[in-house]
Amino acid sequence: MKLQNQYNINKAARIVFLLLFACVVVSGCKKKNSVDYNKYESKGSGSISYDNNDFEIMLKNIFSGTGKEIDYLSDVDIKGDCTVTVDSSGVDTTKPGSYIAVYTVSKGNLTESEQIEVIIEDDENVQDDTDETAVPDNFKSEEVISDGVRYPEESAGTAKITLSNGGVAQIECTTKRYIVSTRTDNYDEQRGNHRYNISRLIITFNTGEERVLETIQKNID
Repeated sequence: MKLQNQYNINKAARIVFLLLFACVVVSGCKKKNSVDYNKYESKGSGSISYDNNDFEIMLKNIFSGTGKEIDYLSDVDIKGDCTVTVDSSGVDTTKPGSYIAVYTVSKGNLTESEQIEVIIEDDENVQDDTDETAVPDNFKSEEVISDGVRYPEESAGTAKITLSNGGVAQIECTTKRYIVSTRTDNYDEQRGNHRYNISRLIITFNTGEERVLETIQKNID
């Protein structure tokens, strides 16, 4: 009986050890990049730091409602003199779905990228400015009205726009929704003790909708 009790004690000790080891391994695996979602809608968050010739990137995924502009960088805690570029060209904020945004951090010849998931959900609070009185009752969503004549909505091809990293954003256009202009907004912004130069590549559709394809942030102080 004594031997049996000793065996049970040793077995229990091994199980406890294995459980503790598993917890340590899981905690270590989460150190690189958190897969949690940002609790603050339409904003990126987390941290990016540079130390000993290496980056540590800890970013959270983003939830946002349809039609809302996403702020990818202002709530990200960036430590160290580095440049952060966000490629959000694949995120369509007008359509619910799961998209990918890519953060690229660079300093000198060192570059590292990290993907996050952007979840766009229907937002019941988004104001609809459409003048319903101007649309016939039998109007179909796939039709376009031009000079009083209704035409079926058709593909208008794919617009290709080159990003700063040499990548190409491909934007699907239709006869109802197509790009009318592109522009780059460039401005400086003070956050805490640091001053940043921010550049945003923006496209505008004929519907008035704007989409930010790329955001570049540089520390200038």
